[in-house]
Amino acid sequence: MNVAGVIAILVGILIISSRGHLLLFPDSALRWFGKAIKTESRTRILGAVAILIAVTMVWSGMPQRFALETVLFTFGIFILLFAIPTLLLVPSIYMNLANLFLPDDLTGSLFGWRITGLVGVIIGVAFLKVGIDTL
Repeated sequence: MNVAGVIAILVGILIISSRGHLLLFPDSALRWFGKAIKTESRTRILGAVAILIAVTMVWSGMPQRFALETVLFTFGIFILLFAIPTLLLVPSIYMNLANLFLPDDLTGSLFGWRITGLVGVIIGVAFLKVGIDTL
């Protein structure tokens, strides 16, 4: 059993479950995200979860013998470089940046957010397929 394949399947399921909600119900997904980053402690919890996932991706991609391992390693390093400074050390930067992009009125057209959810689901399905193929 290939560890990178298992991690790719889990990452794919995580991406599909988080972005699928944004695709189908963007108003409630954006409302939840706004509540999730409302305080610094909640933002740090989000950062701790992101770091846990990133460390797992880096660990499973360490040998870098195959393209999947290289992708997992690269995305894991990218998440670590992003999550440690912005989500853990100075969460107010991430909170302010996210609040700039979150819409104030959730009753209007959220077509762009649905497209973001669709792109995320496609990426999640790709991770899932590649993970299943490598097992």
